[in-house]
Amino acid sequence: MNLLEEMIQSMLRKFKWNINFNYKNDDYGMLSVGYRHVDQFAWQDGIWSGEIGPYDLFDVHYKYEFNNNLSASISCLNIFNDVRREIVGGAKMGRQIVMRFSTGF
Repeated sequence: MNLLEEMIQSMLRKFKWNINFNYKNDDYGMLSVGYRHVDQFAWQDGIWSGEIGPYDLFDVHYKYEFNNNLSASISCLNIFNDVRREIVGGAKMGRQIVMRFSTGF
């Protein structure tokens, strides 16, 4: 196995999966609840190396369409604020809340 193949194999996770449940109502909008799981895996990139995970995250998304041209959405990623690193040497990640207004014509 060459160096590139060894690096790729070292970064492969055994298990990574997502599951989402969506509910849409014409009067109240769309609600989505998601779960993400990542097994522990070895990470190496240049001078950075170490173990990542395991971690389990829950996300909630809500979108409301005012009309055919205007919608608003709010997303809460990692709702339970499980602070972790997704890359060795990277920032610690916690809860993120994002709000968006969209238009289309």
